[in-house]
Amino acid sequence: MRSTNPVDLAADLFVFAPIGFVMEAGKVVPTLVDRGRKEVSNARIIGSFVTPILRKKAQSVLRERFAGTPRPPGRKQTTPPTTTPTPPPVPPVEADGNVPPSYSDGSLPIDGYDQLPSSTIVELLDRLTPVECSVVAAYEAQNRKRRTILTRARQRAAKTRS
Repeated sequence: MRSTNPVDLAADLFVFAPIGFVMEAGKVVPTLVDRGRKEVSNARIIGSFVTPILRKKAQSVLRERFAGTPRPPGRKQTTPPTTTPTPPPVPPVEADGNVPPSYSDGSLPIDGYDQLPSSTIVELLDRLTPVECSVVAAYEAQNRKRRTILTRARQRAAKTRS
């Protein structure tokens, strides 16, 4: 019968087991290697059948979960968009039909526009006149094409036509 004394157990684990392993390694190691190779081979075969099924399921779940969520910048959309097409940009015009002189040189009514995140720009649009919003919409439509900015700028610019 084996001892339950912690010192005896430690001696078994750290002294006698390693000595026994060294003495039997020549017989045991090749058997362990063969067994390990068979297990890995079996896992690869099972994985080759299961992986495509799980990939399809994961894609389906992710599509359902993130349907309608805007894609991160720099990522191309692989599925056709489910939203309605974006209307053409609203040209910047004043009531008399002319381009506002202060923006005919390509400047924008928001300083540092290209360095600002879209959330900040959307907030700033509420402080601009409808004509200034149409300038922003035209610029954004020709450059980064961020939907949140385009939508809000076009809504604000449309107030001159209402």
